[in-house]
Amino acid sequence: SRSSRLKKLKDSNLVTFVEKVPLLGFVASAGHCIANAITGDPKDEQRARRAAAACTNSTLSTACTTVGGIVGGAVGGPPGFVAGAAAGAAIGSMGGQSAEYGINHAIQKEFQTEKGDFTDFKKRDFVGNVCI
Repeated sequence: SRSSRLKKLKDSNLVTFVEKVPLLGFVASAGHCIANAITGDPKDEQRARRAAAACTNSTLSTACTTVGGIVGGAVGGPPGFVAGAAAGAAIGSMGGQSAEYGINHAIQKEFQTEKGDFTDFKKRDFVGNVCI
């Protein structure tokens, strides 16, 4: 039936990939939110939060990397650009991951991103994501 295909699409690999794209994931989040308003399905609200969690992480990481590169490049030329982008990426990764954990904390377990919430926090994974 049409509704079962639509539910499969809402949690498909394509949709969860789009949810992780900086800024575009907020569009997916809004789409889930609109679906919740139209159908009243509380699962769509959980999907909207999941999309917001994933997109907030990627958007913060991207923004901090970009700003770090611009500032570093203005101060130190090409080597400064590289150093600034690296520093911005580390800061953005920490902020983005923290935001994703926090938003996931307000989502039912089955709808959380793969990071999970604060109960799933592992220092090793957090630091590893900052370093890469």
